[in-house]
Amino acid sequence: MKVRKKQLLLAAGIIWGFAGINILRIGILAYRQNWSVRNALISLAVFAVFRAMVFGKLVKKHTARIMNYTEEKQFILKFFDVKSFCIMAFMMSFGIGIRMSGIWPDSWIAVFYTGLGTALFLAGTGFISRYIKVHSLGRRSAQAPGHIPRFPPVKLLPDGPSLSPYKPNRSWHKPASHHFHLSS
Repeated sequence: MKVRKKQLLLAAGIIWGFAGINILRIGILAYRQNWSVRNALISLAVFAVFRAMVFGKLVKKHTARIMNYTEEKQFILKFFDVKSFCIMAFMMSFGIGIRMSGIWPDSWIAVFYTGLGTALFLAGTGFISRYIKVHSLGRRSAQAPGHIPRFPPVKLLPDGPSLSPYKPNRSWHKPASHHFHLSS
């Protein structure tokens, strides 16, 4: 089944959001007997690490890849590349194996899964917010006759891929008028 490339962002958002909610649910259920301020702070640290080092970058990378496809219609599963599907399969298998084996106590499951699930869920909302931005930009450009929206190629910067034609100053960034800017 082929869909418009912007709809791949929505598909990624739904998949990651659903995965995040499921992982977060497992963590919250494990927290019932393991609640403490210390555990909550550790969950917050797990969230911060996964959000900053994994899922924040993942959303930017895959958004840029998707929006730079040359053909408008893409196979629905192209919201990720093969490497990302392999990572997802490993994470799922590892998580199921850890829980079924009983290697980690419930307190570790509570702490780790709550942080990881929250980061996964926010990755899903990141994809969905980018879908909304792209969708609304497409509508506005359709109203201007002769204007064709164009997405700049990804520039690899020291801190990861960027959709901007130059490294943005986060507080005063204004993209060039002929480029769309999809930042978080």
